[in-house]
Amino acid sequence: MAEKLRNCKSTSRKDLHERIIQEAKRLFKANGIKVMTMDSIAADLTISKRTLYEEFPDKETLVMEVLDYMQEEKNKNFRQIYETSQNVLETILRVYYWILQSVSTTSKDYFNDLNRYPQVAKMHEKNKLQARADVVSFLMKGVEQGLFLDGINYNIVNEFLDAQLEAMKVIIQKYPTEKVFEVLAFTFLRGIATDKGNKLIDKYKQDYEAGLTK
Repeated sequence: MAEKLRNCKSTSRKDLHERIIQEAKRLFKANGIKVMTMDSIAADLTISKRTLYEEFPDKETLVMEVLDYMQEEKNKNFRQIYETSQNVLETILRVYYWILQSVSTTSKDYFNDLNRYPQVAKMHEKNKLQARADVVSFLMKGVEQGLFLDGINYNIVNEFLDAQLEAMKVIIQKYPTEKVFEVLAFTFLRGIATDKGNKLIDKYKQDYEAGLTK
């Protein structure tokens, strides 16, 4: 009986922990991180501040766990897209439209506020370094499929892409985030795509936009 009670408490704690992360994610994306205090998060969840601090000792810990949770969600979606796509371009464009839907409902303050946390910057740099080799390998697969131009140093291309993504943080202060992301994505892809690749880009773009109007 005692063991059963302990298991129930453990499950209840785990459920609470995940519920806090999910709600904090929603609040951060909708309003930004800075404006959401631990008090306001606890109030939104209708739990005491003490209960919140028992799960997360400080706000930065909560932010980091929310970002880890979002990264796992993203990885899961990307794997599913990759496994069900017919070629590299289809994978990239489906990922693009998935990200576009996400950023279109995310406050600009959320992206600005991420810079306030040193641990977030370290995590971002670590993820970027881990992904760099995978991105180049993926682009080279597009070359093999006749979708991307041969004879290009894709390590340099990837460096340019990183720089453009950094510049995007400034540009979104003047223009809608989704529009900036759209310009970045399509100018980047069209710049490295072959004729075959550009025809596919047009087709996927038309199919997506037609789906929105149905």
